[in-house]
Amino acid sequence: IEEGYDMAIGSRGLKESKKIVPQGFLRDRLGKLFGILVRLILLPDVMDSQCGFKAFKRDAAHFIFYWQSIYRFGFDPEILYIAKRHHYTYKEVPVAWKNDFDSKLNPFTDSFFIGLELVKIKIKALLGHYSI
Repeated sequence: IEEGYDMAIGSRGLKESKKIVPQGFLRDRLGKLFGILVRLILLPDVMDSQCGFKAFKRDAAHFIFYWQSIYRFGFDPEILYIAKRHHYTYKEVPVAWKNDFDSKLNPFTDSFFIGLELVKIKIKALLGHYSI
């Protein structure tokens, strides 16, 4: 933000990032698969859309969240897609991160819904939903 970007995105995928407490094997692999899907479908330049650390300039936040419509796991890719679509600038930054073993994500049932949300974002984009 101080360097002039509209958004800063925490990224666990950068070599400078530190995973203090890593996820288990299955969650780690499913997370990597989701990241690949996000890059293939929506955001080819984003390494880690799901890291919860994000900072916004005020005007960018007001605009992006006005257009946001997904409130579950697809929330992060959607707001990043909206930002990209409207030429807001962002930079991924390294983070020190630790896994929360109390997470409510079910890797089996939630994976299906996460995939559906990505498809929903792509369809909305193709239909012009995110256009002014």
